[in-house]
Amino acid sequence: MSFFRTRKELNLFYLNYLLFKFKKVKKNKIYLVKNKNVSHQLKNNNHTVGDTIEPPMAFEVLTDTYSENSLISGIIGKIATKTNTPFEKTDSEQLDKILENLDIENIVINLLVYGNCYLERLKTLNGQKTLEFEEIITETVKLSKKDGIFLNQKGKNDLKGVDFEENDILFFKRNSLVSKKYGDSLFANSVNEIILLTYITKYFKKFFSNGNINPTILFDENKELDDEQMSKIESLINDKISGIENSNSTIIIQGKMGKIDLSTIFDPEKYISLKRELKEDIAIDMNIPFDLLSSESSNRATSQTAMEALYSNIIIPLQDRLVSQLKKQFLKWFRDEKGNECWNGISEENILKISFLDINLKNPKDEMETLVGYLKNGVLSVNEVREKALLGEAIEDGDDYRIISGNSITSKEEEEEIEKIKNNIKDMYLGNK
Repeated sequence: MSFFRTRKELNLFYLNYLLFKFKKVKKNKIYLVKNKNVSHQLKNNNHTVGDTIEPPMAFEVLTDTYSENSLISGIIGKIATKTNTPFEKTDSEQLDKILENLDIENIVINLLVYGNCYLERLKTLNGQKTLEFEEIITETVKLSKKDGIFLNQKGKNDLKGVDFEENDILFFKRNSLVSKKYGDSLFANSVNEIILLTYITKYFKKFFSNGNINPTILFDENKELDDEQMSKIESLINDKISGIENSNSTIIIQGKMGKIDLSTIFDPEKYISLKRELKEDIAIDMNIPFDLLSSESSNRATSQTAMEALYSNIIIPLQDRLVSQLKKQFLKWFRDEKGNECWNGISEENILKISFLDINLKNPKDEMETLVGYLKNGVLSVNEVREKALLGEAIEDGDDYRIISGNSITSKEEEEEIEKIKNNIKDMYLGNK
């Protein structure tokens, strides 16, 4: 059955449909209007409960994993401390103050533990000026799919919680292979190895607190024990055998006692070897130099190389990601809906200048030896060395004074070539090229 009574009505409907799809312009020419591309993929693959989008891994699990393992908390603490370098000046006093008040160390800890970090944007009463950002405890928040709501924060006994719109939140997110909404924790792929490390630590603790005794059942070979006798034996074990203070002690009891060992003889070497293997697996997964995790002694060169690798692989990329996300969100807030500036004294040019100060990866001792070598060979002047070594103000005639060796006899051409090489070294070292 047709909805159109005549062919004319059908043609008219079809013409209106074409006019909807195409755009008429001058000289009766018709041009195709490109429809906005629409993605057909899933918006996200996170589990949702009501209006709440659940993270791939419960924040409580990540909190426990971080707090119960000194290795992980130590790694993340080191990364956070090294990442917390000052920002470059942006030529905006207000923006510089906002950046200075950001707790980068705390942001990095949350970002690495949970994969995400959220800060509340505190504004003036009229909403036209951002004053500062206050941390929101990551474990208490979940993303929301409710219209107009970006984040919901709830306490343990709070059923409703507090809602935040997207413009109220400054947020940072790590990459993720499993979620578009949440980032992955730094140790998301090595949780099992970390739990095993925690178990080994707890096993050692239990073994020593039990007086270095393997799990054992004691029984009286002569008769069955009543509840009172069993209670006395338990008290005897707790008072005279268990506990680090009773380790390796000797006691004498009456009667004939039997013993059943519930485990093999404790071999600490096996556990130590397993701990090392687990640490190596964790280091590989986190892209952390193993020398920074190992308790074994290493020479200065190895430690320096490991630290340089940490900066190159972790710190600098992390700082770049923080800056990128800061710029993206600040530029979004920089103008209101009409395109007017809404942050007094902050321009787009100021925001684009946001960056961390460059990190000097050179070892101070090696740096000084290099400077002395360049000074002795006449590559750098005294004042150039003093400036590079941060030794204070220049001295008189320091720009002209170079140490030049007179022990060798060279031709004019050789001297010119040597001078050319020195100048090239100087330019590369001082950053003039």
